[in-house]
Amino acid sequence: MGHGSAGGVCRACNQHVVPLRKSGWWKVALGAAYVGLNVAVCLLMFLGPHMVISAPVWLFGFLGLLGPAHEQATADPTCPACGKYFETAADVKAAPARSVAVAKAA
Repeated sequence: MGHGSAGGVCRACNQHVVPLRKSGWWKVALGAAYVGLNVAVCLLMFLGPHMVISAPVWLFGFLGLLGPAHEQATADPTCPACGKYFETAADVKAAPARSVAVAKAA
């Protein structure tokens, strides 16, 4: 499950670890779910009166796949030692700096 060799120190447990990331196949599954939903919508119009019964089955089926696939594809890396969110150096740099006015007001 751990992809990549870039490790670091977990800020929660202070251990040097390689963070666990979800498989890249989840992004493929997410794309396949979106493509399948669009294809199903396009093909359901050819069913005529049978669409009343089969459309909800197909649409809710694909919509049911989108939520878990999106959750897994966009999951944050976690520390294998403590299981908490693994904060990378890019996350620390990306954090917005507080302005001097806001810091003085607080």
